[in-house]
Amino acid sequence: MKIFELFTMPVLTMNSRDFSRACGELASKACELNTPDLVIGILRGGDLVALQMVENGYFNNIPYATIGYQRPGTAIKKNPLISYALKLLPRMVLNILRRLESNIREYRYYKRGCKYYNGKKPVCDTETRSQILSASSILVVDDAIDSGITLSKAIGLIKEINPHAQCFIAVLTETFEMPLLKADVSLFKRVLIRFPWSEDFK
Repeated sequence: MKIFELFTMPVLTMNSRDFSRACGELASKACELNTPDLVIGILRGGDLVALQMVENGYFNNIPYATIGYQRPGTAIKKNPLISYALKLLPRMVLNILRRLESNIREYRYYKRGCKYYNGKKPVCDTETRSQILSASSILVVDDAIDSGITLSKAIGLIKEINPHAQCFIAVLTETFEMPLLKADVSLFKRVLIRFPWSEDFK
């Protein structure tokens, strides 16, 4: 992590059309790597990415499931007053705030490691557990890898249910320089993405 990235780290804003196109490209790359017999989306962003992949014509006949997980710090962004205030700010200021948030989180991750991310454990329902048990190749989809702890815990849950399952990870972007684990397929590295559902999208 470099201090000057507070001003230079790219922030890409995706509207619905951009998002659809990016998900199609990610799905195409994932198909080249492996044909899964189960696709799992990490709630919430990964679920939206995976569903857009299906809408684009990929993985139509493959079972789909989700795993839930929430990082500490995510909930504060759900305050409607904060969301409204963010939308009033100029794009340049929003980009700096995004970079600042990412820089702080990355710094804390490198300094404190997993202790900083003692959040909720990943969870899935009985049907998802059954699907994982019967799968041999699983594509795990998320919108981004930051620290990698979110996906690492999700993969850990999958392996706990089915130790023999092969897991492949597909994300739109990898933001941290040295995450705990890396994606098998991604479109961007060291790029922050403002998605259509982001609180500061405008």
